[in-house]
Parts: sequence; structure tokens; C-alpha cells
Amino acid sequence: MFEFLVFIGEHITLPFAITGAAALFYIYFFRGGHDQVYVKMWFARRTYKKFVLEEGRTYEFFISQVEAKNAFVGYYTTDSPEKIQRKLNNAASDLANVLDYLQNYESLVRRYFECESFTYKQFKQFKEDVKAINYKNYIIQSDAFIAKLKNAQTPLLVEDAKVDEPVLHTMLLNPLSNGQFQMLAECANKYNIFTKEVSAEDLEFTFNCQTSKLAKILRPKINRELAVFLDTLDKGGIIINDWQSFLEKHMLFYSSDTSTQKQIMGRDMASALYKSSTIDSSKKDKYAELRTGVGEYIKQLKKM
Repeated sequence: MFEFLVFIGEHITLPFAITGAAALFYIYFFRGGHDQVYVKMWFARRTYKKFVLEEGRTYEFFISQVEAKNAFVGYYTTDSPEKIQRKLNNAASDLANVLDYLQNYESLVRRYFECESFTYKQFKQFKEDVKAINYKNYIIQSDAFIAKLKNAQTPLLVEDAKVDEPVLHTMLLNPLSNGQFQMLAECANKYNIFTKEVSAEDLEFTFNCQTSKLAKILRPKINRELAVFLDTLDKGGIIINDWQSFLEKHMLFYSSDTSTQKQIMGRDMASALYKSSTIDSSKKDKYAELRTGVGEYIKQLKKM
């Protein structure tokens, strides 16, 4: 009951003075209460914030909790067997949709779940972003398939053709010139992102997964500042959306804790980003200033 009231609370900003049953009617039809997939995603976001952002659990653990919480379906004892079965089928279908989003669009889920709110309007935009990702993947796979057909020395039957999934070996959305890397290094050094002054080459090797060429793997002074730095590069279209998982998979950075050689995990960055937006106002201003400063460098970098 408490969680339902919180759900109502997030959606209670109404465009005109209505209360009671009328308010619930407005929320139900205009703010997404009628869309059970949205409602389940809204509660999934609360679970994500609790386990991933606040407790530092893994993304996989979070998904298991969502699945467990949604395994039960309420119905009245007076419901007919047909109605009960229909509720079970609908709930199973809704949960399958939610799990598909959580399992196959992790970076997008993280981005939306880490916003201050998750309204029905945001959910509709989330679904549009999913469609865009699917379309982009379709184009990539189609191009790879056509190239494979052209390069095949022997005729290849369509039903037997297998398309290799493209492998990313860079965190960059597009290649950067040496001058652009120098500007990025100047930005990182100005805001003391790392424990040492970095060169253009340091960042190039790191972002392109060539850390074996570094004298030492880069280590941030403060994890939160690295998270804000990378998140701003993501929002500015410099690095990929899935940078949190990518840096974990390719072991690109060490944690700011100099007493260990612990690599930074995706959940460390997610937690750091969340904490950077929930701390006291003086430090919030500091991170806002960092975002603004990095944003200015991004504008200059794109003009080069």
C-alpha cells in the first residue's frame, strides 16, 4: 500500500484542481496507471535504486529481485477460473516485457532509472529509444550480412547465413584526432580527474582498450568525478551510452582507493553518479560546475 501511495505521489502534479476519485481517474488514464508494463517498470526503478545505487549490488541481482517481486498475481476469491487465468497470462506477458527491457537494454535502463523521476512520458520516450536501438542494430546486421554475401567465395543460402555480432574495441562513438585527444587531456587535467596529469596518448590508449601500452592504468582522484566526467562525455556524444559496462568489461580504470589494485566496476560508476546528485548542495554545485566545464570543452572539441 505504501509503494502505491508513493507511485501516486510522483504523479499527483495535476494541471487543474481535482481530488479524490477524480485525481485517481486522471492518474490512471493520463499518467500511465492503466499501463501495467509502465507500473512494473516504475517499481523496478525503485528496486534498482535500492539495490544497485544505494547498496552497490550487481545489476544481475537487481533483475532477480524484480523477477521475484513480480512472480505473484493478486486476484479475488470470487473471480472465475477464466478471469484468474486471464490475469495470470496478462501478468506473465507484462513481466516478460519488463525483463526484456532490463536484460537487453541495460545502459538505457540505467540512464532512465537514474533520473530524478520516471514519469509515463519518460517511459514512452524510453520505448522510442528502444525502437531506435533495434533499428540501428538491424542496419548494422543487415550491412554485415550483405558484406558477408558479397565476400563469400561460394553461394551462401540465406537460411544458413550467420551474422557475426560487431565487437566494440573502443569507448568512443567516433574516432578522435590527436588534437582532439589533447583537448580532452587538457580538460581532464584542468579538473584533476586522475591522480596524475594525463597525456593525449594516455586517453587514446585507455578509450581504445590498449591499456597494456600504459605505464600505469589510470586511476581517478575521486570515483564520483570520473563518473561525472564520463557521463558528460556520453551526453555530449563523445563516448558510447554503455560506457559503464564497457569500462568494466575491458578493465580500463583502477579505483580511487590507492591501497588496492581494484578495477572500477559498472556498478561503482552507477553508484557514484547517483551519490553525486543526492549529496549536500555545496558539493552538488561542484559537480554541476564540472559538467558545465567539460561541456564547454566538448563544444570546442567538436569544432576541430
